[in-house]
Amino acid sequence: KNNITKRCEPCPNGTATATNGATECYNCLPGFHSNEKIHDGAYCLPCEQGKFSRVTASATCNACDEGKYSDKLNSTSCKICLSGKYNEEVGLNYCKPCPLGKYNAINQSTSSEACLECHPGYYEDSKGSVLCKSCPKGSFSVKGAFYFGDCKYCPQPKFCIVSLGTCYGNRDKNTHCLHCKSGMYKSFLGIC
Repeated sequence: KNNITKRCEPCPNGTATATNGATECYNCLPGFHSNEKIHDGAYCLPCEQGKFSRVTASATCNACDEGKYSDKLNSTSCKICLSGKYNEEVGLNYCKPCPLGKYNAINQSTSSEACLECHPGYYEDSKGSVLCKSCPKGSFSVKGAFYFGDCKYCPQPKFCIVSLGTCYGNRDKNTHCLHCKSGMYKSFLGIC
C-alpha cells in the first residue's frame, strides 16, 4: 500500500509481499525471482531447474550456460558437467552422458565432440565414462569398441601386443596382430 496515495500497488520487480495491506515489499532472496507482469509481485518464485539467480531482488532467473546445469529449484549457481558427460544447450537440468564406446576426461564439456572413441585395444560398455577399459592380455579391438565381446584373440600363429591394439613389424590390417617370432609359438590366449 502506498503511504502517500493510500492505494495498493504491485511490488516492483524482484520484490514481493504476501500480506494484504502491507506497506512495504521485501526483496526476493538469491535463487528466487519476482516479476509484477507475471503475478503482480505477490510472492517470490523459485528459479526453475536449469536456471539460477545469484543476487537478491532478481526479476528473472538466468539460464545455465552450456557445459553446466542445475537440477534443483531455487539454485543460486549452476553445477559443471563432470568428465564423462557434456551439455551443448543452455538452461538444462542435466548433462548428457557420452555414448558406449566413447569417453571424456574433461569437465564442463560443451559438445558431444568432447566424447572420444576408445583407442584400439580398449572398449567401453557404460555410458558417461571417463576412461575406456583395456581388452584382456593378448587380445585386440578396433577403435570405438563398446563391449567386452569386441575384444578378439588372434588366430594361430599370430599374437597381439598386450592391450595396445596396435602392432609393430609385420602388421596384419585385418586383425591388428603380428606373427610370432622365429622360435616362439602362440598359446590358446594368443601370447607367444
